[in-house]
Amino acid sequence: MHKIENKAGSSHKECEGFCALVLVALSPNVYRDPEKIARILARYREVESVDIVAGRWELILQIRTKNQDAFYDFLKKAISEENGVAKTSSIISLKRVKPDTS
Repeated sequence: MHKIENKAGSSHKECEGFCALVLVALSPNVYRDPEKIARILARYREVESVDIVAGRWELILQIRTKNQDAFYDFLKKAISEENGVAKTSSIISLKRVKPDTS
């Protein structure tokens, strides 16, 4: 698994806000260069991390926003065909049991 960090840095405190994992399938025209799309998506402040993965999906994004409405707005803004995204599936975090300490 190849991980691309958000260059803006995360300003969110652990376990605050609305957290989701977004599974991303890329459009065929950008499939050959997932790192390019990962870097574009990593620029958004809501994106805490982007992983390039193998399997049914090409990317996994960890997203944190202040609430569900902000998450929805982020999806409309960032996750679009213009950014090479064909489809997504979101997994909503209800509670983080073991926080990332790195």
